[in-house]
Amino acid sequence: MPQIPCPIPRCDRVMPGHLRICTACAAQLARNLGDVPALARELETTATRQARTGTGAGSGETPLQWDERARAAEHDLVVVLTSWGMVLQQGMPPIIGPICATDCRHATCHAAGLAHGPRADTLPSVSRWLLRHLRAIQAAPDAARIASDVARAVHACRRAIDRPPPLLYAGLCDACATPLYARLGAAQVACPRCLDPHGGRIRYDVTTRRDWMLASVEDMRLPAGDIARALTSLVRPIDPALIYTWRARGRLAPHGVDARGRALYRVGDVRDLMDRTAPKEPAVTACPSPHALDR
Repeated sequence: MPQIPCPIPRCDRVMPGHLRICTACAAQLARNLGDVPALARELETTATRQARTGTGAGSGETPLQWDERARAAEHDLVVVLTSWGMVLQQGMPPIIGPICATDCRHATCHAAGLAHGPRADTLPSVSRWLLRHLRAIQAAPDAARIASDVARAVHACRRAIDRPPPLLYAGLCDACATPLYARLGAAQVACPRCLDPHGGRIRYDVTTRRDWMLASVEDMRLPAGDIARALTSLVRPIDPALIYTWRARGRLAPHGVDARGRALYRVGDVRDLMDRTAPKEPAVTACPSPHALDR
């Protein structure tokens, strides 16, 4: 199958000819849509002046209250999601017959849900509907515009609530020991202080450094809170409560206690469980019977 460049700006990947955006850009779109419910809550808090964002530290200025900015960003996100949701519904044939009440993966119910569209115009409901139909978006003629518009609107919302993008710890610079933090998905991280022989910033491969740091702590025994902080900065966010849940269910065994009586767990065991429980997009399967809609 021919490979063509992904049309998303600044993406240098290729993709099969039957797709309109590459898998990596589709995954980024899924992350943006998955963040919408939490962003909606924070936007409401900010817009109603229940929170003061920004500190003004060192500037002598009063911390800013981004109420109008948050409302504008929220409105823009609503317009983007609902507009593209309506575009995706156009041209879909009407579906006659009942569909599964739960979020099943039958091909017929999937098509029915796409034709009927989101059941409400709230940000969480529309984002969940779009996320459920990520494959339809990836194959849609406007896939690149959808992904770009959603990314722009979500970025504006994050700016409105003054929340910096999440960063991953990438260890210390080998030359000056400055802590390095990389953006999610970045291939390299640059030291803000050190220069290479050509006058550019010294850069390190993020994956190589992360794997090295994970290997160095794999056999360490730490409390749940310390493990959660370490793996959140190196892999992905994890709550200490999940570690306690795994222990209660017999999936994780403690390795002694520390001086304060806290249970200690092996970092590698927790990481293995994180890898096994990593979220994956379920495959869309056909209904087991041609009479599935006759229920």
